[in-house]
Amino acid sequence: MIRNHSIEERICESFYGNSFSSIQSSIKKIHSLGEWRFDLSGLMVDDISNVKECTNKSLIFTCRKSQIDETDRLKAYRIALQAHYEYIDLDLNEDIKILKELEKEIHNSSTQLILSYHNYTETPHINDLKHWILKAKSSNADLIKVACTTVNEKEDLQVLSELQNTNKNTICFAMGQAATKSRINSLLNDGKFTYAALKIDKTTALGQADYATLARLYQQTLMAKEIRLAVIGKPIAHSKSPAIFKELFEQNNINGSYEKLELSSIEDFEKIKEDYIGFNVTAPYKQSIIKHLNSLSQEAQSIGAVNTIYKKGDQWIGENTDFLGIIQSLKNSVNNFNWKQISFLILGAGGASRAAIYAAKSLGNRIYICNRTYSKAQNLAQEFQTHSIKKEDLNLQDFTVIINTIPEPFSLINVQQLNKQHIILDAIYPHSKFSPYHIEQGFQLIPGEYWLWNQAMAAFSIFQSNNQLLNPYSNQ
Repeated sequence: MIRNHSIEERICESFYGNSFSSIQSSIKKIHSLGEWRFDLSGLMVDDISNVKECTNKSLIFTCRKSQIDETDRLKAYRIALQAHYEYIDLDLNEDIKILKELEKEIHNSSTQLILSYHNYTETPHINDLKHWILKAKSSNADLIKVACTTVNEKEDLQVLSELQNTNKNTICFAMGQAATKSRINSLLNDGKFTYAALKIDKTTALGQADYATLARLYQQTLMAKEIRLAVIGKPIAHSKSPAIFKELFEQNNINGSYEKLELSSIEDFEKIKEDYIGFNVTAPYKQSIIKHLNSLSQEAQSIGAVNTIYKKGDQWIGENTDFLGIIQSLKNSVNNFNWKQISFLILGAGGASRAAIYAAKSLGNRIYICNRTYSKAQNLAQEFQTHSIKKEDLNLQDFTVIINTIPEPFSLINVQQLNKQHIILDAIYPHSKFSPYHIEQGFQLIPGEYWLWNQAMAAFSIFQSNNQLLNPYSNQ
């Protein structure tokens, strides 16, 4: 099974129902993000908390002005905030009183605020829409949604695109005949997400497509890009690689897409490889991908793990830029250091740790590997001709640089032993276990995002050198 999170995470599926069981059933079918139209449902306000408790999927709570009076709507939104819905959606024209009443509660809540503008007759002049967006920003909206009916399709879609391009955290699209086209344009113009109906017979806006239709058309749009790259792994939803490559594409004026694909097994690679010119590879496939490749670079062969692959002719080549990311992250963060005089401690014995060992050996001489299963550390130490150490024998004062490659580093080391002599490079992001301690205890923490960025830059250079479309200056 292959899941394209670059599509799933960017389509919000709207739904409603007349019973708790029907709402539960709808939520189970949602891919990633859903909008519950409470105003179109037949449930009571007491059900709002129960609905959120039945899922860990992200939900938008929306209750438009209809047959529900303002007092009940205020109560509904208040319960949604208390239940920690990921978003609530208020209409800035119709929900001013509710917004003012809930202002402090919204501010103190983890729930994000979407402020919406709807025009069911036309798309106003862009200056009028900009005025409305300023009003929404002054009300501390986390996300601003603009939905208008098109009269002159070409001109109106241009207005909506320009509005979104010039205002961060906005989602601008059309209702009616141009609804689907405008939603795809919104995604291409960096809209955080757009809307589709969970079921085509239960749309919530004029011209709204269902998820399957919108996902298929958006996929076709991505396939038409000159360059398609992707990162593969499992899980993959957390990956920041698409954001990094988007920036690199923009800097180099490249018409490309970079997607994140979750593969249920590495065998799924054979189903997708012809649709892309290259891939980055993350856990757990950095080693198992090798059997699907035709050859490896010398570094990848020595490390025994791959994080970058590209096509050359009809051959798939495997590279490893993780070790380059580690070296660059350390050198950028530490000045005037005699690397040969220090000891490295590597936590973990997986694919990332192999790159860490290779990087450490490129810098220094004394490298020790510690892993929960000691035999794996022993085997890795023997392979790389370095040292292994049991966690019971660890004295952190013997080490200067600690490279962590596992989610639970404190299962191996005692964080209280860390001090200002230590430099920690943590591969785990975005939530490093070391973050709460580094200021108080004085050790230097190099975030995993640095590693990610530096290995991505090295990977991009490899992609560029092997594809002219990624290097606009190659023929100059």
